[in-house]
Amino acid sequence: MAKFTSALLAAFAGTAAAFAPVSTPAKSTQLNEFANGLVGGEGPEPMPFNFGEKTSKNFDPIGFSERAPEWLNWFREAELKHGRQAMLGVVGFVVPEFVRVPGE
Repeated sequence: MAKFTSALLAAFAGTAAAFAPVSTPAKSTQLNEFANGLVGGEGPEPMPFNFGEKTSKNFDPIGFSERAPEWLNWFREAELKHGRQAMLGVVGFVVPEFVRVPGE
């Protein structure tokens, strides 16, 4: 019983570290220059057909952030909205293949 209790306490102590605050280093101003410092420009994801820089960091191939910085929030919201509509459209194509309404 003592082994079980000590193992249980060790497990709880290990999970407590997951909720401890993590110290983050200060970000450079170069990362915050893109898109007026909005979140989302710092992604390290690789871009397969991007022949310049090989990551998605500050990905803006048409230059919307320089041409119309006051519209940037609207562009981001529109992209989210259209992406969600596209996902619902795919569900609309897939679900009728598996679920049928009686009488059809």
